[in-house]
Amino acid sequence: MSLTIPDTFRETFAGSFRDVVQQTTSRLRKTVRTETGLTGVGKQIEFVNPVSSTETTGQRFRKVVLSELDTDVRWYYPREFDTATGVSKWDENSLAPTVMPGGTQITAHQRAFNLDCDSIIMGALLGDARVGKTGETATALPATQIVPVDYVWTGADADSNLTVAKLLEGIQILKTNEAWGDEARAAGEKLWCVIDSIEEIRLRQLANSSSSNNLFSRDFDPPVFDGTGTLVSWLGIQFVTYNSLTTASVTGAGGAVTAKLIPLYVSSALEFGIWGDFSSTVDIRPDLSNAVQFLSQYKLGAGREQEKKVVQINVSEAAIV
Repeated sequence: MSLTIPDTFRETFAGSFRDVVQQTTSRLRKTVRTETGLTGVGKQIEFVNPVSSTETTGQRFRKVVLSELDTDVRWYYPREFDTATGVSKWDENSLAPTVMPGGTQITAHQRAFNLDCDSIIMGALLGDARVGKTGETATALPATQIVPVDYVWTGADADSNLTVAKLLEGIQILKTNEAWGDEARAAGEKLWCVIDSIEEIRLRQLANSSSSNNLFSRDFDPPVFDGTGTLVSWLGIQFVTYNSLTTASVTGAGGAVTAKLIPLYVSSALEFGIWGDFSSTVDIRPDLSNAVQFLSQYKLGAGREQEKKVVQINVSEAAIV
């Protein structure tokens, strides 16, 4: 396809379109393991469950009894996406900067791809995992991996936003599971927490409050902020800001509460798979009066490896803290 574009139109229309305010990159792919070039109807994850020994003190010439390793098998499956946009043939000269490959059209498609990547990752972190030889059993995060919306250190339960106490409780759960600690750090694991901009501001407010639970308490190292004042890390947690957190109705101290579900997890908790990476084509559509069609396609999936590597922190949507 060849488009003739007069220079006057380039100058006149190059600045005619501006991006709507939106997330433009994937923020969560860096927090999980990524597998590319996948094939088949699904991806299998298999790992060995803990084994125990048998004491044989004093048992000379004991007959050895073999047992098979106990393994856990889970699956995740790809989802297919496409994004299709187009422009009239008669627009190609006047709007060329927006329709050429690499221009506004394809850039918009790439942003849709990045949003889909993050949505799939979030869904797999907190949704059902598919367990069993054929992935026949849907497995949710157990209650032992959830920090309630009304969790407090001491005193009467009270619904709250994201607090220091909830973060510490989440870390404690992962440490008890042996999912986080010195060995995990030495193996290259990172501890991630996905928060939105509202909860980040609330944590900053806690840092400046007179409460004994604030982030600058002498019990803890101070948090780390970047050059713009955004919370980057604290307590060994790497924070990622993502403003499309999942919400659900949960039971709190005052009954039903609408809560945001915040994941706290180690980097090996989830595998993100790419069956077909982002690809785009630009074609003439004779059936639509030679309109120019832009079509982007990709095939993605994700699966949680082990429930014990993920904690869900429920925080109230209401401005409590």
